Amino acid sequence: MKLYRRENSPLKRPFVTVGAVIGLLASGWYLYCDSQGTTLFGAAKAAEPAWKLAMNVLLIVFACSYVANLLRRYLELLRGAKRG
Repeated sequence: MKLYRRENSPLKRPFVTVGAVIGLLASGWYLYCDSQGTTLFGAAKAAEPAWKLAMNVLLIVFACSYVANLLRRYLELLRGAKRG
């Protein structure tokens, strides 16, 4: 007896991949701004410790992948509503 629903969506891999790529680009921008001593919007700031940089990069990539997955689910829900 299955207690969970397995997703077999053909859109899952492309959406998560694009989300990860966008997350890596945003992380690169974040690291570039940190190395220049500015915030993402150009204000001056002190350098952050390495552990905080690593955690922020991981959180940025995770958030972008998560939002891409939510967008995929929403689009699949809309496509299903149009069919049915």
